[in-house]
Amino acid sequence: MVSVFSVNIKESFMRDKVKKFIVEQGLITAGDVVIVGVSGGPDSMALLHLLHGLMRELEGRIIAAHFNHQLREEAGEEEELVRGYCRKQGIEFYCRSQDIRNKARQERKSLEEAGRDARYQFFRDLMQETGGTKMATAHHQDDRAEGVLLNLIRGSGIKGLRSIMPENGNLIRPLLCVRRAEIMDYLAENSVPYCLDPSNNETYYLRNRIRRQLLPCLEKNFNPRMVENLNRLADIARDENEAMEQQSSILWPQVLIRQDPGKLILNIQKLQGFHPAYQRRLLLHALGLLQGMSGWSIADVEYIRELLARPGSGRQIKLRQDLVAQVNYKELHLGKPDAKAPAYCYPVKVPGEVYIKEIDCTLVFTIIAAGQDMPKTKAACLDYDKLEKDLVIRSRQPGDYFYPTGLNGKKKIKDFFIDIKLPRAERDFYPLLAAEKGNIYALLGLRIDQRGAAGPDSRNILVVQKR
Repeated sequence: MVSVFSVNIKESFMRDKVKKFIVEQGLITAGDVVIVGVSGGPDSMALLHLLHGLMRELEGRIIAAHFNHQLREEAGEEEELVRGYCRKQGIEFYCRSQDIRNKARQERKSLEEAGRDARYQFFRDLMQETGGTKMATAHHQDDRAEGVLLNLIRGSGIKGLRSIMPENGNLIRPLLCVRRAEIMDYLAENSVPYCLDPSNNETYYLRNRIRRQLLPCLEKNFNPRMVENLNRLADIARDENEAMEQQSSILWPQVLIRQDPGKLILNIQKLQGFHPAYQRRLLLHALGLLQGMSGWSIADVEYIRELLARPGSGRQIKLRQDLVAQVNYKELHLGKPDAKAPAYCYPVKVPGEVYIKEIDCTLVFTIIAAGQDMPKTKAACLDYDKLEKDLVIRSRQPGDYFYPTGLNGKKKIKDFFIDIKLPRAERDFYPLLAAEKGNIYALLGLRIDQRGAAGPDSRNILVVQKR
């Protein structure tokens, strides 16, 4: 009688604890269809057993989902254990099997990353197929504590210290209120079958070393309540991160100058006017918009801040995930490396027009007599009689120079672009009007050469307009 009474007390305590956590966090609401990821290990089998017993009270239903990674000899046995348990309990069951080792090789990913990506893709597909509304995984307090330590070791900021969240979109973790030891007791008291993955004991993976070596050392030699304290730290980090995210969303429009596909341009002066904490947060947000939030660390953000602190323009650094950060005067350009500009040269027929495919621009050339009304739109106006007649539109070349109106003497095109602070990425694309093998007469839209400028004595005016 004593042992039976003890079982009921433990079962009720664990069950009530998880139910209270689900309700307080709003993880499951009436009508939810929850896809439960079940590997066959202790944690996921406990989650499946608990939710199966709770869903009537929570007014929802569960579907068990097992993903076979085909990595170990025991994979088939684990699949059969979950399948058999679900059949016996009357739980709807789905399974997908994939050669993750081959997938990782093809996609050049680690086994862990390739497996996680494939597993969650299976869950997403299953949600669409079954009308699922939530995905549940069996992460618990020990997992969360390990995540805090893992992110500390990697140099994370507050965002990383949140570790595993109770809810992230439609992904929920109902066991984040219990310890691993509680789960093992629950399984034993309720005779729930499970499999043990021997790879969890290998110390090759950093997370396993934290689980097997670091965390037990901290609990034994520093604080027996280390897991509890790390979970409290994660809760505090979650609240503080949420407050910073809200403020950052207000600051972001002040920093953003322009957003193009695969590229962001930020206002450096505005960015540097904010507290360093918000600088980091805004830069991380920018990187996330370009390549997703995963894979970035605080070190990436600090590289960019160091770049901004150095004087001068045109500096750039290479970041991970094939991104480049470049300073263009008062602007920070983030995105893929600029493609090398192809040299171009198009003959000009007057009157006529030229389409420049490299810059997707059409230029129209007309001649009007002196004294006629000039175009109201922005145009370049030159003395046609002063120009050589083998005119071309071309990109700049090394050593190019001209005699800009308003200045004495000649000026290198390169230096002129620098003086007017034309972004480096635009310089090799900019159209010049020149003789085929001679003078440069205009940097169209910027400055006319003295040798081609229209004056009081001009009779025929060449007008160049962008259409």
